[in-house]
Amino acid sequence: MVIVGHPPGHRRRWEEEDDAELRRRIVDGEFLRDIAHAMGRTQEACRSRANILKLAVKSAPMRGRVAAAAAREPSAI
Repeated sequence: MVIVGHPPGHRRRWEEEDDAELRRRIVDGEFLRDIAHAMGRTQEACRSRANILKLAVKSAPMRGRVAAAAAREPSAI
């Protein structure tokens, strides 16, 4: 069944191989955005699975106005 409006693989089950790849990528220090893209899943799906596996993930570095504000005043965030 294809659900209109969702990416391919939406709600796909996590297999042992997927968990191993997620774990490896997190340990290697990859950013969540890059992990999700490489695995064909959403960032939220990867973050949720990492939480289940008790793994801490790195979000992408700040960009744009938020990063500029943080550089000027670290307490601005």
